[in-house]
Amino acid sequence: GSQWMMKTTPSLSVYQDNPENAGEGLKPLLDFAAGKNLPSESTFFYLGATEIFRELPADVVSKMLVAVNETVKTYPFQVSSDSVQVITGQQEGIYGWVALNQLMLAFSAGCLQNCYGGLDLGSGSAEITFLGDHIPPASYDFPFTWGAETFHAYTHSFGGVGYILGLQNINLTLISSTAATTIPHPCFLNGFNSTWSYQGNDYNFVGTGSFDACLNLVKEVMKVDAPCPTPPCSFDGAYQPPLRGKYAALSNFRDVEQFLEGGNSGDNDHSVGYLQKHGSDFCTMSWSDALAQYGKDYDEDELSQYCYGSSLTYGLLKGYGFDDSDHVIYEKKVNGIKWSWTLGMSVQKLRERYEPEP
Repeated sequence: GSQWMMKTTPSLSVYQDNPENAGEGLKPLLDFAAGKNLPSESTFFYLGATEIFRELPADVVSKMLVAVNETVKTYPFQVSSDSVQVITGQQEGIYGWVALNQLMLAFSAGCLQNCYGGLDLGSGSAEITFLGDHIPPASYDFPFTWGAETFHAYTHSFGGVGYILGLQNINLTLISSTAATTIPHPCFLNGFNSTWSYQGNDYNFVGTGSFDACLNLVKEVMKVDAPCPTPPCSFDGAYQPPLRGKYAALSNFRDVEQFLEGGNSGDNDHSVGYLQKHGSDFCTMSWSDALAQYGKDYDEDELSQYCYGSSLTYGLLKGYGFDDSDHVIYEKKVNGIKWSWTLGMSVQKLRERYEPEP
């Protein structure tokens, strides 16, 4: 069949100050989909809002979702009571895992032996999902039925350590540690200066470019020293069974890895230590040298964050328990199809709609 995909910016969260207008932000996507002239009776609409929405006040979120619902109803799509919702981090993790293994054809080949663990890194949160050797505790267990089989996947979502929120939380850590407004920032390259506004104050971050110092800030944001109420834990006090099987690192993991390997799209199987080695090398570059080498291919905002990105991705993988010698594959496309947790949500919703109850 045909594949249609469209991505727009900014996200719906920009409407938090005028939530009644949130539906306007969806119109380019809705117009794109409506233009494909799909049969209305079998075209279902679903929207899943993620981590940034989970952080917003409940009344703001409610108004935004109502506005979205009202807008969608003016289009020729099927809309149901669960079409527009804020999904949990656990749902986000399992939907991503379903999409990954559906595209890998792992379910049809036998999931216990062939399913990959999924490592997602979004804007606001990071998710890890895999099949362990035992059924995890209830709050980490996501029973999942595929055909005649039921799997008990471990999944957990870590809020505040996504690619965007993680850097914001590092910035907050830095400004809370000093009364100064000009602050050294190890996650930015030497020679890069950035102004950041928070609660009416402007802070000037001066890049010092240190992978290790940035990694220490990442670990602080990850709360690697938090108590572990139900051992074993990864970080932030989260239970996690021992890693098992093979893993795919997705979304921003792939973006960072692809940058560190020079923009090549071929080799996507690297050791975890690869991120540390090449991230450390990049972090020692001056901003002027980075612009000269990469400026043609990356905009400045994107380029300025790859020292941070390499520290974040490495810190997360180490936090999950990977050794430097462990290999993961880094993906954005699987068998030629772009991976997204939204694909997994679509697959699951359609299965719920059309598969008979067991």
